[in-house]
Amino acid sequence: MLISYSRSSSISNFEFCQQQYFLTYNLGYYRPAQKKADQGSAVHKCLEQLAIAKKYIQDNPTCTEITIDDMTFGVAELMEETTLTDVEVDAINKSRINKNVYLCPHKVPYGQKRYGANIVNVLIRKACDYYSTKSEEPWSKISFTECNNFAWMTLDYKGGIYDPRRRTITEPEKHFDITIEKDWAKYEYVSPTGEKLIGQFGIKGTVDLLTELGPDTLEIVDWKTGQRKNWATGEVKTYDKLCDDTQLMMYFYAMTKLYPQYKHIFVTIFFVRDGGPFTIGFESSNLEIVEERLRKHFEEVKGTTHPEMCSEDQSDFRCTRLCNYFKEKNTETGLNICKHIHNETKVIGIENVIEKYKRPDFSVGFYESPGL
Repeated sequence: MLISYSRSSSISNFEFCQQQYFLTYNLGYYRPAQKKADQGSAVHKCLEQLAIAKKYIQDNPTCTEITIDDMTFGVAELMEETTLTDVEVDAINKSRINKNVYLCPHKVPYGQKRYGANIVNVLIRKACDYYSTKSEEPWSKISFTECNNFAWMTLDYKGGIYDPRRRTITEPEKHFDITIEKDWAKYEYVSPTGEKLIGQFGIKGTVDLLTELGPDTLEIVDWKTGQRKNWATGEVKTYDKLCDDTQLMMYFYAMTKLYPQYKHIFVTIFFVRDGGPFTIGFESSNLEIVEERLRKHFEEVKGTTHPEMCSEDQSDFRCTRLCNYFKEKNTETGLNICKHIHNETKVIGIENVIEKYKRPDFSVGFYESPGL
């Protein structure tokens, strides 16, 4: 297979299903996000907007007004205090009783105070309106309510300690694109027509939020609205497993390269509906571990000539429920896209499959950041 860069989601995708990885990252086929992912994007957008507002205020301490997403409001409104009525608390708690969605207790106490509620609610609604129109699945009233709950569960957590408005913002939605300057990271691919692709392997991605805890301490915050689970293995991501998580180590690695002035960099992954925040303090020794894992991943992908399906007979729920390539059909054979390409790879080889089936406007080095 071809590989010019990795991102955390591409590494986990390869572990989840090599064939799905091949269709997405070598052929450029589009996997529409599921509704749950779109809901997560809406919540992320709201939190990002709040972080942008706080960063603007930090950089312009005398400002009295701020504009976010065509909405202008007074700075004081951003943290205007209100208290939920008992009726509001009862309604919120009633909306959070579904244990399949709210995997840990998230009851709001009577007398709960909220800050900038009018602004937050508008931001959530605007984000939901946007993503619901993009979604492949229809959104119900409950879908909007869940997004509202997820955003406020983040902002309300332990008196707002992870509320971006209460943080010193370094950068919201920080993008990174880092080349690995090692001999093993060089690549050269030649297509059946003689076209060459030459370069140096690297990592790309987006960190949800960077905040400064002190003059020499940076915290990476990553919001997750999904389950605290490794979908490739089905295992729950315990704290010990998170301390060995390649995605989180990649974030640490990238920010160490981009922000060398910080002596300490912590990574917090916040599972909004499944356990709250987990903070890991990686060390310099983790940098070598990350590079070694990236090398192994790079070489494994390069050496894959016949991508494995996560389920040969496609009976696994990961095929039937989680993969759009199972649902789409090839018009010539009537087989689903996954099986058709899998069979073609056996017959004509992976290089010819890429030449024949790659989306014309797709580049192997293309990276699309999440969100808007």
